[in-house]
Amino acid sequence: MRKGSCGPNANSWNYLLGCLLKNGRATEACDLVETMERSDHDDIPNSLTYEILTYHACKAGKMDSARQILDQLFSENLTPRITIHTAFIKGYFYAGRIDDACDYVRAMSTRDSHSTNRNYSLLAKLLHRSGRIVEAGSVLYELMEKGLRPDHSAYVTVSKALVESST
Repeated sequence: MRKGSCGPNANSWNYLLGCLLKNGRATEACDLVETMERSDHDDIPNSLTYEILTYHACKAGKMDSARQILDQLFSENLTPRITIHTAFIKGYFYAGRIDDACDYVRAMSTRDSHSTNRNYSLLAKLLHRSGRIVEAGSVLYELMEKGLRPDHSAYVTVSKALVESST
């Protein structure tokens, strides 16, 4: 690529990073991140880079490592992509760390407010699916107390389940 005066850009770096992690080549992925950080490009690593790293850490159940990556993203003054929160919420939830998932959603509602509705709604859906109907209702209530509207499908699903559980 460089011989043809076409050096790698953020998209090519991130694509390669995702492929390495997807294929279990974490050591090479770490080396690539170090190379990215040493590169002359100002736009690398970017929000997508951090999302790729976070997603794979969450998927592997390494939530504390994922949290460090997120903190690094914020320290670089980058705005997280909205889908990064899905990885965290599901990662905590599927690792059985439901209280941490709830704490994460609350913390991000102040730190990254553009994703608040989506995060609370996702948490409510996951709680509902796991049979924790009352907790799901409480999460939606907390969201509405903030003056925000939950995702329609989450609201309808949890509301119906609450009505059914009370009869």
